Amino acid sequence: MSFLEYRVKAAPSGLGKIFALNWALVLVVTAVAATGWLMLYSISGGRIEVWAEPQMKRYAVGLVLMFIIAFTPIWFWRSMSGLAYAVSIVLLLIVEFFGAVGMGAQRWIDLGFIRLQPSELMKVTLVMALASYYDALDDAKISRPLWVLIPVVMIVAPTILVILQPNLGTSIMLLMVGAGVMFAA
Repeated sequence: MSFLEYRVKAAPSGLGKIFALNWALVLVVTAVAATGWLMLYSISGGRIEVWAEPQMKRYAVGLVLMFIIAFTPIWFWRSMSGLAYAVSIVLLLIVEFFGAVGMGAQRWIDLGFIRLQPSELMKVTLVMALASYYDALDDAKISRPLWVLIPVVMIVAPTILVILQPNLGTSIMLLMVGAGVMFAA
């Protein structure tokens, strides 16, 4: 039985989800962002529209996305983790063949309104996929060689694609995050 199935009765619903959020963390993140906005305002010579205003708009979009993700049931994220991982792998392959080059590296997909860096998305989806894998795996199989090989391949495949960009920092991060999830399992 997985942790999620055991705890599903205790999950908040309705307005309880709003009260269950970590509001102190939201406040601290907003305070740090506001400090950044003040610095950008100061650096631009008192003109908010140069750097601070676009950053505020990005923060507002990110905050809305954070609330949407937080209010989505955890079982949805668990069931979508395999698809998210597969989409991230496909995006890394698209970067390899059709990616935009900037500063000597081919790391982005230019969508016109935004330049998407799939290696950053892979950091999140790798953790989701590994957690889902270990959640579904029987406890007796966790340290068996065959069952260890599957997450190793799940970690090494995107790491190789990220190294080819070249992006050593993110590839090391993928290895470390994957190893951390495997250790926790």
